[in-house]
Amino acid sequence: MRQQPLSVWDEDLRDLDLDAFPRAPDLVVEATAMEAGEGAERESWTVLRYVVPSWGVDVVFPWWDKSRAQMRDWTVADAPRGSIESPHAERDEGWSLIIWQAGDDVFIMEGDGSEDHDDPPIYQRWFVVSQDLYRSAWQTAIEGFRRS
Repeated sequence: MRQQPLSVWDEDLRDLDLDAFPRAPDLVVEATAMEAGEGAERESWTVLRYVVPSWGVDVVFPWWDKSRAQMRDWTVADAPRGSIESPHAERDEGWSLIIWQAGDDVFIMEGDGSEDHDDPPIYQRWFVVSQDLYRSAWQTAIEGFRRS
């Protein structure tokens, strides 16, 4: 799926045409435990991904600070989500993610940041899923964490 990038500050989300967001037909939430290093230098972290299989779209949280073990105790209410007034936002150097719920839909925007801190983030991937699909994808993921 190829899209025109969107460039917007968090506080200007209301200015977006939400009807222009493509509706994803499917969503999978994946969390993979990663480890690197040796002995006392060993590090572990979780890579969280939202995958839209039918489009071949991956939204990757590069520095997710929750472990699969922590997420075993989650409920769907703990899944990242905000409102259009106060979206869930994640940022790292050269990367931005915003998730918010409006009505019965959850909007997801992810991109490679911006060229300058004075410019709004640039989002190359943006789509909407129904709240039911978002909740179902997270419920399936949480059940998987509990079994592992």
